[in-house]
Amino acid sequence: MMSKLLLQGGRVIDKSGDRFADVLIDSDGRIEEIGEGLEANKILDVKGKIISSGFVDLNAFIGEPGEEQSETFISGTRSAVKGGYTAIMTVPDSHVVNDNPNTLDLIEKLDSNKDIDISFINGDIKSREFLDTLDINDGDNVLIVSSFNGVNNIDDCDAETLFTLINLRDIEKKTGKNFLLTTELINSQNAEIFASDSDDDYLYSEDIVQSMLVQIAENPLLGKFFDYLSSPQGSEIYFRPITDYVDIREPIDFYTICKSAGEKGETAIGYQASKKKKLRSLNAGVNINPKKSERKQYKPNDKLIVFSDN
Repeated sequence: MMSKLLLQGGRVIDKSGDRFADVLIDSDGRIEEIGEGLEANKILDVKGKIISSGFVDLNAFIGEPGEEQSETFISGTRSAVKGGYTAIMTVPDSHVVNDNPNTLDLIEKLDSNKDIDISFINGDIKSREFLDTLDINDGDNVLIVSSFNGVNNIDDCDAETLFTLINLRDIEKKTGKNFLLTTELINSQNAEIFASDSDDDYLYSEDIVQSMLVQIAENPLLGKFFDYLSSPQGSEIYFRPITDYVDIREPIDFYTICKSAGEKGETAIGYQASKKKKLRSLNAGVNINPKKSERKQYKPNDKLIVFSDN
């Protein structure tokens, strides 16, 4: 049995905030206490280091099987550990389809390596029959991750995701269960198709998620803001006609636009200006946190991006 270990002088980042503190690890490897002036038989000086919960990558790409020269489960998980990730979810898009007994042999061989634990459920998430077999309980959180890998067709991927979402909503309704559905869509213009009246249904695009993670990494206190934004009671992001806020016949600065939005109980965070409808559909021309003193001539089709309760 190992003795207690004290991580001393580190920067602790967890759900309660960001602070400098000592972390006491018990003989079973579990966190026993976080605070100051703690004692233990073994002390590790971690000044200048960050202590936090392990990260979880929900959209990892592993080349195995079929593209082992790119990455294997072993190399991928070792890289994840080096980056602070303690769990990854791999996207089932390998060049060799994981639908034969050899795949199971591969998983069993890897699972015998005590450094990593691997588990999987074999099935097609587009299949209603398969979804009915999943043991989803009341109150569970369900994440639907897109199959988009940067190459395949975006709308096809969103269509597959939508099909799965519709089935899960129907299962939720027919079983009387209430589980939280979080869906990743790639083309944000499809949000209207995905939309639901349920407060327990969330939509995220990959770009937004990545931006949020970067900002939280730089300033952990923003986590509380994003928690509020993502909650049923929180505000949402809207693209609204800029002409609803200001007179665009003359160039205008963003200070004035922010003031106008504030009078409506909203917060202006940017704008979308694009001359071509096709480019607007790809979210081109988006400018977040523009220079507020700069005067700009806006067009009738330009959109203001705001946080609003409705």
